[in-house]
Amino acid sequence: MSYEHPVYTAIRKYRFILCSSSPRRRDILRQIGFEPIVRKSNFKEDLDKASYDASRLVDYVADTAYHKLLDVRNALGHETASPLLLLSADTVIICNGEIFEKPRSYEGNVAMLQRLRAAQAAGHKINIVTCGVLVKLGDGVVEQESRFRTQTAIHLVDGLTDAAICSYCRSGEGLEVAGGFKIQGLGAVLFDAIDGDFYNCVGLPASRVFAEICSLVLE
Repeated sequence: MSYEHPVYTAIRKYRFILCSSSPRRRDILRQIGFEPIVRKSNFKEDLDKASYDASRLVDYVADTAYHKLLDVRNALGHETASPLLLLSADTVIICNGEIFEKPRSYEGNVAMLQRLRAAQAAGHKINIVTCGVLVKLGDGVVEQESRFRTQTAIHLVDGLTDAAICSYCRSGEGLEVAGGFKIQGLGAVLFDAIDGDFYNCVGLPASRVFAEICSLVLE
């Protein structure tokens, strides 16, 4: 089964590079018909959060995505001479004016989910935010750039216990993942509602990315 769309012909003249080693983002792009070249960004994702107040947390995510793309572009060197399409994205959880990124340990994972539970109980929404940037290059020169941001609200199951949180965290699935869970994996049992693009929770808002690619490569 195939989905005929002019974007698949138009993108053939570009080297389409995903500036991320995330298998989830690669798989989403493949699912919507693209086969990107994967180039891992070495940007440390260490921007100073203190310089972003509560009203600008999304800017932190957007700036991180841009720096990841810039790192890959700089690493390409002479390879930028050919027509390129670069895509970078960053995903975090934002709740109650705080960014929840990746726990590094079991204890950190438990504490993170407990904080999310407490924030939700206090009336705050848990939002998964993805910011991305697409850049079209020709002969090393930026011809066009597009930035996007997508937000999805999710809801933890009512009555989520410490035992349930600890049991999930012992699986190790939530380590090194924004928010400390994978909603597309075992983490699905922690949530009972979603408002927005499911694929955004996984790492890339599929329909939005498709539309952004179309806007850049279709003339």
